Amino acid sequence: MASSRQDTFDPDKTTEAVQSFFALEGRMLTPKQIAQKLGRPSPMQHPDLGPLLNFRGSLGTVWVSPRYHVVYYSGEAMPAGNKKPISATEGYDMANRFAERHVADFTQRNYEAEPPEADADSVTQCWTEHPGSGTETSIFPNWVEIVVDLTQGRVKRFSASDLHLVRTTPPGIDRKQAEARIKAGFEKAAIEDIELMEQPLWDGDPKVITVWSASVLTLGPEGPMTVRVTINADTGEVVPE
Repeated sequence: MASSRQDTFDPDKTTEAVQSFFALEGRMLTPKQIAQKLGRPSPMQHPDLGPLLNFRGSLGTVWVSPRYHVVYYSGEAMPAGNKKPISATEGYDMANRFAERHVADFTQRNYEAEPPEADADSVTQCWTEHPGSGTETSIFPNWVEIVVDLTQGRVKRFSASDLHLVRTTPPGIDRKQAEARIKAGFEKAAIEDIELMEQPLWDGDPKVITVWSASVLTLGPEGPMTVRVTINADTGEVVPE
């Protein structure tokens, strides 16, 4: 996985990533214009995604990942179609086309759309990646969220993860064993759902572990409650949230 040191970002590749992002939406920008309109990027450490570069200026807010993909945008710089209101259905279509243009391997990977959410002014469409067929045992479940302004016919916010983490070997602890270990930590508990996934750890030297992450229904001081419990899928150790 990529290093957690933000100073490893190549300035030219970073600028090219921003140029490409806007060019795919019909907005051609030179490196000088990017510097003028977005300023100098500042390094940031995202708790889930690790190191990113954060641009903020008149074009909006833009994050670039170590793979040199734009993974976040918010603002009003995206060109509007005919600058007239569009329907929620048209907004969903716009979001889907935007994802195909900007999310790495979107059409090849196993992304599943969630039911869209819409109000009078906007539509929000989200996708979550699931393991593909074949040899993939576990992945980091990448996500995509796109918000379309229906009053202007433009994308106003885009957010995506960009971690290509795939495991192809079975974990040391299978699902049945994982459920038993998790339930053993409670007096009374029921597993509502459990998922095998790759989890990056950014503290210290970056690394990736495979985990079983479960939603557990148990009894709290005030009655039934749901908690999240994550264990290492090879060692069985509890992974702190």
